[in-house]
Amino acid sequence: KEQPSNGWLQIKECPDQVCCATPSQISTKHKEGNHYVLGISIQNGAYNCFRCETKGNWHEFRMKMRGSSMSTESAEETVGSGAGLHAPSSSSPSSSSSSSSFASSSASSPELFEQALPRTPQVLRWLQEERGITQQTLEAYRVGACIASFERRDHTCVTFPWFNDDSNQPVRFKLRSIESKKAMRLTTSPDNVWGIFGWNTVTDDT
Repeated sequence: KEQPSNGWLQIKECPDQVCCATPSQISTKHKEGNHYVLGISIQNGAYNCFRCETKGNWHEFRMKMRGSSMSTESAEETVGSGAGLHAPSSSSPSSSSSSSSFASSSASSPELFEQALPRTPQVLRWLQEERGITQQTLEAYRVGACIASFERRDHTCVTFPWFNDDSNQPVRFKLRSIESKKAMRLTTSPDNVWGIFGWNTVTDDT
């Protein structure tokens, strides 16, 4: 039901894949007192469960409802864990089994993706020949490459890091498959922090 006074759409019963997913919460969510506790913002799609305090943005809500993510088809991918993201190996760019796992390194190590780009010739060709982006621009914007899973299939992807003014490290990554435009995703952030692609190139005196 819509609550125009507070700008939220209230969902009668919380979907298990989104919130209120513990056994005790699931067994009692049908009770009238637990109805309409999940709200979705009419303005920006952000969601917030006032019962279990689960919250996130519209993209995260859709991913959870679809039951998909980069690796396990659940919506648990974050920059913090790097779940399901792999830097392509030089010998087999499309094989995640032969690649280095991003999850094994710190989330604040985008160098793994950046270093993978020169070893992934098909991504370089796509960026430089099809998109006309120079090597200098790729390095300045710290564009990289990775393997990510979409619909249970691995895709070789370009990684576009998002920065904010609080850190010189990416707060999110936009992933774009070079095979299909439909395979595109923005990773989540543990603290729900947002950023801008290219912010790292803006100087203080700009």
